[in-house]
Amino acid sequence: MIFYFSGTGNSFYAAKKMADATGERLISISRALKEEQFSYELADHEKIGFVMPIYAWDMPHFIIDFITKLEVKGYRDQYVFGLFTGGGKTGAGYAGERLEKTLQAKRITLSAGFYVLMPGNYTVGYGAMPKEMETKVLDTAEKELTKIADWVKEEKEMMEYGGYPIPNFVYQGISYLFNKKAMDTEKFYVKENCISCGKCETNCPIGVIQMENGKPKWTKSRCTKCLACVNLCPVEAIEYGNSTQGKRRYQNPRL
Repeated sequence: MIFYFSGTGNSFYAAKKMADATGERLISISRALKEEQFSYELADHEKIGFVMPIYAWDMPHFIIDFITKLEVKGYRDQYVFGLFTGGGKTGAGYAGERLEKTLQAKRITLSAGFYVLMPGNYTVGYGAMPKEMETKVLDTAEKELTKIADWVKEEKEMMEYGGYPIPNFVYQGISYLFNKKAMDTEKFYVKENCISCGKCETNCPIGVIQMENGKPKWTKSRCTKCLACVNLCPVEAIEYGNSTQGKRRYQNPRL
């Protein structure tokens, strides 16, 4: 079984590649949270995978909460892997350590960890990269995912997070500031060209958005900042203050 979370499609694309190659079933963490489904049966022949994006060099904190509640019946030291996607070249070492420690607290051993560079989607900080560059990054990612899928099928025990050797206190500081200062929903707003399709409500992984009178409303003061609402809106009607105005949106084009 492969647990995955994806805001704009990169991690879902990666998870699907793993599932297609290994025959493992896909489980959406977003759906599991909304349905409060935390108990799963694991067969002897099955593997466990966790596929997710990196946020500020860390794993999304709501996924830590999900794993803390997770109950995997039938786990007997089967192969467990983590796969991170991200738009930066700093790698996933700190996020991998966080995943490993979170699983250790559940008495689950992480067998392998991987990182794949994908086009960035943090529209608050930058717009999507030019289409030609995006295609090159995705072509390289596809080759990397094929290689990783082979390793997972062979149950290789390895940690291939890539990136630069940066001290953990730097990662910790960036993650702390991001989760402390950048999670507010106050600056989200919807423009007049909204078509009331409700996709933003459907795509919100933790149910922060609700449609009221045909328009999205952010019902909590904080969210995951996955920016699915901004990037996946079919008419680009959602903005975050001035930070996203005029910037190219992104969703994985290969799904």
